[in-house]
Amino acid sequence: MRGIVVTDSGVYHPKALVPRLVLYTLCLAGIAVMAVAGRMPLQSAGLYFALLALPAGWAFYTWRKYGRLGRPSIQLENGELVMDRPQGTEVRFALDGLQEVHVHGMRGKRTYRFTGKDGGAQEVSPLWARQVEAAVIQFLQHRLPPGVKVTVDEPTTLFAAFRGGKP
Repeated sequence: MRGIVVTDSGVYHPKALVPRLVLYTLCLAGIAVMAVAGRMPLQSAGLYFALLALPAGWAFYTWRKYGRLGRPSIQLENGELVMDRPQGTEVRFALDGLQEVHVHGMRGKRTYRFTGKDGGAQEVSPLWARQVEAAVIQFLQHRLPPGVKVTVDEPTTLFAAFRGGKP
């Protein structure tokens, strides 16, 4: 599982920050040189500068907030299981109230059903890459408390998905 870091507390898929920041810096320097040399109107240079500064700033912000490993895909934090969602939000489940985790669906589009001891269930479909998904499933099987049952169904085939195959 190349590029994925699994620790005792979570699963991370770090993004290479330094090459991205170097690329942004070189592009910004090129824009500045072309604007100063008169090859590009200042309005265009300002627009390109702003368009490149936004993703560079966002990359730097996430690095400062989460560190070199980046945002965790899943982690155990203060007695809770925290799962990242595609929208950038988190779903939290208290470990002492969790009874079962059921994983089903197609590879790359797995659905995680968390069932509490009170009988309530919540489903999360995070849309991770296959390598991240495999690391998360392995993490759930080995790091959750013994009282939490983890069930992983075989991946659904494409034809079963078209038929609406659900557990």
